[in-house]
Amino acid sequence: MRPGADAPPERRDRWIPFAFVGFFLALAGLQAWFVMLAYGTFSGLVTDRPYSTGLAYDAVIAAREAETAQGWTAAVAFTPTGALTGRITLTVTGSDHTPLTDMVVRGTVERMTKFPQILPLAFASTKPGEQTAMFAAPLAGRWFVRVRIERGAEVLHRIFEVDVLP
Repeated sequence: MRPGADAPPERRDRWIPFAFVGFFLALAGLQAWFVMLAYGTFSGLVTDRPYSTGLAYDAVIAAREAETAQGWTAAVAFTPTGALTGRITLTVTGSDHTPLTDMVVRGTVERMTKFPQILPLAFASTKPGEQTAMFAAPLAGRWFVRVRIERGAEVLHRIFEVDVLP
């Protein structure tokens, strides 16, 4: 009998655990590199001229408080009239819950996707306190109705959501 004949054969699979560890170390290094790229390229600014925009924000707050003090209420209803078309009805009441008359309404319908779609609305008065506009959506989905209601020097801005079904 030869010496070492009973010894088990040398294992050739000892590299597999090292391969797993090496793979995950390489993956962690790649992710660290992506984080470094992200931190290095993002300036942190979301708006142009952030300082002056921030200083003017007090005017935005004052305008919202003035709108709230008016006591006006507005509601939107979407009534489908066909495939991807419908009537948007805006109802506005004053602080005494009576229909608001002599108002000028401007509005848009917006769908915020990768390529924003903003379509103008042409509102027409149907009865006191009520304005309607026809809307033909190019795509089904959730749309945002943005309106500006003016009566003299008083202004009200509102955003409503409507769902357009196919």
